[in-house]
Order: sequence, then C-alpha cells, then structure tokens
Amino acid sequence: MQDCYRTFVDHCCVSDQDPHLLYSNHILIEEPSGLCTNHLFCAFEECSYKGAEKIATLPVNDQTTYDDLKDIFGTLNLPSKIVFPKTTKDAIYAIRYAKENNLKVSIKTTSHSYTGSSTVGGSLQLNPRDFEKYSDEGVVECIGDDDNLDNTCRLAKARGKNAYLKIGGGQTWSDVYVEVMHHANTTNSTKYDIIGGAAGSVGAAGGWLQGGGWSHGVKQMYGLGIDQILEVEMILADGSHVRFGPTEWENAENDGYIYPKTTKVQGECYIEQDDDNENDEGSWGACPSNTTKEEPPFEDLWFAVRGGGGGSFGLVTAVKYQLHNQRPFAVVARNDTAYGAWWAKSLSGKLGNVIELWLFFVIDLLYRPENLGIDKETSSKCGNPAIQFNIHAARLALFCYDNVWVDVLEEKWKERVHAESTLLFGNNDLKELWVSYPADSYPHWAMEFLKADYLPEGKVADQPTPNFTPD
Repeated sequence: MQDCYRTFVDHCCVSDQDPHLLYSNHILIEEPSGLCTNHLFCAFEECSYKGAEKIATLPVNDQTTYDDLKDIFGTLNLPSKIVFPKTTKDAIYAIRYAKENNLKVSIKTTSHSYTGSSTVGGSLQLNPRDFEKYSDEGVVECIGDDDNLDNTCRLAKARGKNAYLKIGGGQTWSDVYVEVMHHANTTNSTKYDIIGGAAGSVGAAGGWLQGGGWSHGVKQMYGLGIDQILEVEMILADGSHVRFGPTEWENAENDGYIYPKTTKVQGECYIEQDDDNENDEGSWGACPSNTTKEEPPFEDLWFAVRGGGGGSFGLVTAVKYQLHNQRPFAVVARNDTAYGAWWAKSLSGKLGNVIELWLFFVIDLLYRPENLGIDKETSSKCGNPAIQFNIHAARLALFCYDNVWVDVLEEKWKERVHAESTLLFGNNDLKELWVSYPADSYPHWAMEFLKADYLPEGKVADQPTPNFTPD
C-alpha cells in the first residue's frame, strides 16, 4: 500500500500544495499507471472516504503508510491488474485470462463513474485508452439512394440525418468534438453537430453513453446520447466480438417520437481465421451457434447497452453515432452591466424575488411552455444540463438554437419582468439581465471560453475538474 500511495502522489496528484488546485483530467487519463481517478475519493469503496473533513490536516509524508490512515480513509477499491489493450484481440485475451483466473473484470475509460464501477477492487481492469481512434477516419456522409447505402446510412437517413461518425471505445468527447469541428472548418460540405458529453474528458463510448448520455441541454430537441447510436461494436463476457444495430424500423412521428421505432435488431460476429496469430485478419459474418452456444441476444443487447450502465454487458469497442446538420447556436448568459445596475439600485429584500422570478421562468420555458405563450418546439431549443437558478452566483444560463432567445424568448422574459409587481425597483435593468452570445457550436464555444492555463493544448475543457475531496 506504501507503493500505491507513492503511485498516487507521483502520477495522480499534480500539486503537493493545494488539493483544490485546478488541473485537467486529460492529464490524469494519460498517466502511465492507469490508477488515477477523476475524483480521488473514487479510489475508495463507494466513491467515498470517511473523515473527508480531515484531509487538509492529515500529517502525510513519504514515511506514512496506508495502515496509518486506513481508519480515516476506509477501504481502497483499486484493481489488482490493469491492461491497456490496443486491439480487440488484446482485450479478448485479457477477458479470457480473467475468466481462467477467477478475476472480476472492470472497465475504466476516464474514471467519471461516481458509483465506483470503473474502480472495482481486486479486478482485472481494462483501460481502452489506447484503442484505435476511429473518429480520425472522419465524417461519413450518406449520399445516394437507399439501395446503394449500407445499413448504418439507411438508418441515419430514416432519422433525417445525412452523416455519421465512428467513435472508438477509448475516445474522449474532446477527440470527437475536435474531429467534427475539423470537418466543419476544412471542407466545403455540410457542417455538422454532434450531441456529446459536454465535458471534454468524458468518455464518448463508455459509461456516459451506456448510462444514458446527458448532454449540454438539448435532449428535448435531439434526445439523449443513447438516441444517437446507429450501431454498437463490443466484446461480450464470453469473448465474442460482435456488432449490432437496428435493421428494420417504422415511422413513429405520429406517436410523438422524434426518431423511427426499431422493430428488428440484428448483428454479426467477427470470426478470426487463426485465433493465435496476432496478425491474422478475420471477417464479419454470422455468429457460430451449436448445441452449447447460442447466437448473442442482439435485441436484448441493443436495449441493455443503451442505458444499462458502463461495462455492465461487455466492453464497447466502437459506436457509430449520427450527426446533425449544424444550426445557429448561442449561449445565453448574464449581462453584468444590467445586473450591476440593478444591484446598485436594489434592496436586499428583493434578491430572493429575482431568483424566484428566474426559476419559474425557466420551469415554464422547459416544462410549461404554454405559460409563456410558446409551443413545445420552441421550448425544446434551449436547455442546460446543470441550470443555476441563483443568478447572483452564476453567469451561464442556457444553451439555445435557431436564434430562439433573440427572436422569441428575450421578449417573453421582458414581459415576465414587467408583470412582476414585487420587482418594480430596478425593473428596467432586469429586463436586460440576459444576453445572447452566438457561437458556431457548443464545442467551438467551449474551446474558446473555457480555456485555462492547466488545460492541454487542443483539448475541450473538462468540467468539473479533478479534486481530492467529495463534492
């Protein structure tokens, strides 16, 4: 455990001084040991340690042992072995080894699991960070008649989408965002947007996606992350390498759905010609089945993987992800000039009223649009995965599309302020409280406005940043 402590200090603790010093999980992901967690407390059982309030005063030095601290911290929850597979064959060998040696298998891409599922104690941990970065192959555009398209493009077009991107199982959303932006900046074809995990260091095909996929607040317009998947490729617990996705569907728009309803899911297996030859290429085909082994339950897997939790049903090695035509995007944020003017005039007793005014405006916008005199389509064009209702503490309000704030909602806010009789003092300043800042897309905005000295060059920012203590 002394060695484990030193590994954490050397590899996972960027500063020996302030435990809250800002740094990036992008750095921790690449550390050689693979032990680092986005939040250090997730190195302990249940992503928690006892006596967290004592962390800043503990007398820890090079001679301190885990035995000296275990009564304060609790039980470490670290894997016994870590494998960094570069290919699916590497991963299959590791899974077989675990089975032969009666080891649990855990999977960690970027360690954002707050339940500790990526740091199972005593397990053989698979870390796919070295898997192929398929997004580097670029955007695939679906051009032509359905008869000449593969199944992925047929499904994309049935959903009203004209392109997709293949994402590797170990890639982060920063990797993916950068590739989509690169396509938009370097080609004369259609510019695309992708619904991702917002924070750049979150895994694009790991626990975020398999847990549902909460994005930057556009779920009402485009759905969750799991709604963007066209095909899944993964390794199952028995070592089978499979890929699967919908092959038949029906229009469900009249039932209130934004995408067609899947009616049939099919898949296939990757068949190795020589299982012991690393360089031998196999091919995709029908899965072998006999009296002792049945074909994988692709219908069930399609349902389970999209929401059942990261690593619960196997190791996802790649996904094909639909892209959306880029639309006008803007960030609605606090107008500090108007806020300052209102603050200078206001009475302390009015502060809670303003918070309440904004709270109910947002609730009406997102969930009761009829109270604002707008329709559901307009309502769906704004959102935020972590809306801050305390306007005195937070500047960022909403992410919006199609100029909907400037064209519609700004006036609705002014009407709401005007109608609120309890806020007559500084009323006109409050009408200008929010302002819309246009950007090419969410990742373009994040790259520009969330820049920080600690962030590696060319990476989309990760929020929240790593820390030592529970939130």
